Amino acid sequence: MRYRKLGPTGLEVSVVGYGASPLGGVFRNVEENDGIRAVRTALDLGVNIIDVSPYYGATVAESVLGRALHGVDRSSYVLATKVGRYGEEQFDFSAQQVVRSVDESLARLGVEYVDLIQCHDIEFGDLNQIVNETLPTLRTLRDAGKVRFVGVTGYPLPALGYVAERAEIDTVLTYCRYTLADQELTRWLPLFDRLGRVGLRARRRPAGRRRMDGAMSEAIAAALGRDRILPVVVIDDAAAAADLAAALAAGGQRFAEVTFRTPRAGQALAAMAGHPDLTVGAGTVISTEQVDVAIDSGARFAVSPGLDNDVIEHCQNSGLPVFPGVATATDIQPALRHGLDTVKLFPAEALGGLPLVSALAAPFPGLTFIPTGGIGADNAPAYLRHPAVLAVGGSWMAPPGRVQAGDWDAVAMLAAQARALADDHDHDRDR
Repeated sequence: MRYRKLGPTGLEVSVVGYGASPLGGVFRNVEENDGIRAVRTALDLGVNIIDVSPYYGATVAESVLGRALHGVDRSSYVLATKVGRYGEEQFDFSAQQVVRSVDESLARLGVEYVDLIQCHDIEFGDLNQIVNETLPTLRTLRDAGKVRFVGVTGYPLPALGYVAERAEIDTVLTYCRYTLADQELTRWLPLFDRLGRVGLRARRRPAGRRRMDGAMSEAIAAALGRDRILPVVVIDDAAAAADLAAALAAGGQRFAEVTFRTPRAGQALAAMAGHPDLTVGAGTVISTEQVDVAIDSGARFAVSPGLDNDVIEHCQNSGLPVFPGVATATDIQPALRHGLDTVKLFPAEALGGLPLVSALAAPFPGLTFIPTGGIGADNAPAYLRHPAVLAVGGSWMAPPGRVQAGDWDAVAMLAAQARALADDHDHDRDR
């Protein structure tokens, strides 16, 4: 058996690890004695890293693994488990649950500490909560001696990169991103290497697991649906981008779309993506090359003016949520075939405005729209009242003239007015 250091942890781990999910009957029923024998055989063959989770078999995998490891020299293996995911649709990354989860895992595993604790499938959670609440809590457990190292797991590489850039973590676990069919992980290695987050492990995708880019798209769409407003930004001065982000955030905005209409849009996006209170995406994405630039710049989602199958597929294969532009029912049908349920309607006003929204919504129930183009403070409320409208996009909060002049007070004021407009609408809708 060959061994390698697991990134900055210094742990010497076998190049082949033991994934303990079968002990919980995830793929088929496994007799407990057979599972215990498999664990012992793996250890005898030199496998020394074992990965499990309370999610696997609803805690059964941890319990069986604990019995398999009973009496085994604790220093002879590296034990990893997880927090945050507890069922197919059950997630809880709160500090209180994390503390309880670790204690319960230690009891089931019959150990005093685990070598590696990981946030499980972070794309299903609130990434900002994971950065600001979950991971700090896990570090306090590290200081208490219950865990040695802290990591994250997931499928969408942009989500893993987002957390790695903002939090102190030791390892990243992903799957299906370094195969003959998909080598996207290689594009992210420089980032993880620069951050010192090179304790990377890649595993195959579990059978029956649904695509994670879909889950990420659902999370972004849900958050945008709560916010209702998508400021659209055109900026060519990357040096001013951080100030623009601060102005939008000061006005209560939580999203921004940086359009790829200027030569330095990528640099501007990267600067704005660094703001902790903004979820920043790339707009006017019309090529797969621009998708790559968006990902490298830290975009959390992509928006295109039209429907391009290559752009959609590249986004989905890269784990980047995408909202393609549509203008007709003919555009919508291929979007649905890609599994999308939210699209951009562009240019909304020029195409017919609200009557067109109603006309397109009728044959496609469940589809939601982000109308953009000709939307401003005067007509946004009418769009927001439409049940098929998820959110509205527009540049009226960051007019190019104000941005070029560096008039951040005016931008903040316009952003605040838009925030109040959306909040007032939602208050009226809820009454």
